[in-house]
Amino acid sequence: MRVKSPPRPRCRRRPLNSVYFDRWRASAAASTSLIHAGIRDHVSLREVLVPKGTVLERIVDANQSLGKSEAQYQRRARCTSQQRKAAMIRLLTPGDLLAIKRIIAETDMFPPEMLDAMAAPFFNGKGGDESWLVADDGELVGVAYYAPERMTEGTWNLLLIAVRPDRQGKGVGSGLQRHVEHELAAQGERLLLVETSGLPAFGRTRRFYESLGYIEEARIRDFYEAGNEKVVFWKHLGFRIRPASVGDVAMLQAVELDAARVYDVDQVTRFCVDLPPRDEREHALARESGLALVGEVDGLPVGFILSVPKDGHAHLVELAVARAHQGRGLGTRLISAFEAWAAAEGIEEATLTTFRDVAWNAPFYERLRYQAFEPEDNRPELLELIAAEKRAGFHQAPRVAMHKRFHQSRPLIAPPQPYNP
Repeated sequence: MRVKSPPRPRCRRRPLNSVYFDRWRASAAASTSLIHAGIRDHVSLREVLVPKGTVLERIVDANQSLGKSEAQYQRRARCTSQQRKAAMIRLLTPGDLLAIKRIIAETDMFPPEMLDAMAAPFFNGKGGDESWLVADDGELVGVAYYAPERMTEGTWNLLLIAVRPDRQGKGVGSGLQRHVEHELAAQGERLLLVETSGLPAFGRTRRFYESLGYIEEARIRDFYEAGNEKVVFWKHLGFRIRPASVGDVAMLQAVELDAARVYDVDQVTRFCVDLPPRDEREHALARESGLALVGEVDGLPVGFILSVPKDGHAHLVELAVARAHQGRGLGTRLISAFEAWAAAEGIEEATLTTFRDVAWNAPFYERLRYQAFEPEDNRPELLELIAAEKRAGFHQAPRVAMHKRFHQSRPLIAPPQPYNP
């Protein structure tokens, strides 16, 4: 059960992650020097902040290739020491059991004395492919347990994820979840299932899974007990996000045109079907001054997101997913990658404009904690955009401006790190 965490100190730029520092120190301490904040004098800071082969590397590459300077990474490292260190994610060991039992007891997951029998197959090698992970930042703060679903091909089940109450709401759970996804995707697995209760008390848990791109697939009535249903979520692991390139434009325009066909169901929004897609200039502007990401399934672009600066914030220009792939959480995952990039850049707020009453527009963003607002005179670029939309006839259906402040969101946790069993 996830509970509200106390407020944390605010900081526009994030401190250098101790996980990256430790990994560098183990391999290169003899050849470089460090200052107190953990910054290397003679080795590129990018290698410390952005480990190779991670999603974060691909996101940063989209920005770094546009001429962003090394000084940006240095500024990020100058945050105050009030911010916590990110947790290292590693395999469970027998010595961890006592601390994990305390977490299980504090979160009221199940009787903690059951843990020994649950973990025994993992330690004695009889657990097959099942795996246990812990989040460790000097003391254990979280645990995850996942295993393959029997009689399926490439389907896995996340059977347990728990975070110490005083560390809930700080990115530990999402870090564990993403690490599991990373490991399974690297193995070529297809689906990851998670389940939780349908009771109102578990509403925050369900929103947590939805925020990570999980789709509610089924509800089984009276599963846990009379009146307590089981809610099953799933996520496809074959969806890959990468920076957009010039050569993607034609394919992304086709995706946008296909995605717009969903507006044909309502007379009020039918005009959207005939609108031209974003042109090469708009794609180039996002690549050069903001962010442009492509979502692929089996190497084929099926979605994308474009963002440009407006009034000092990140404005979401376009989010499109091909109709055959809608409803699978791909749009949510593109939004999550966009927000990760914005938070890493120290951007405090994202804005967008969308249709107020279309189910997959404003209500979709509301589920991701975006809020409707009335832009004031201190947002001249956004006001001009809204005026341009009115001139173009977009307000045939009610439109709304929305925003999300990132300093109110969970901080990023370290991307998945290699570990040795």
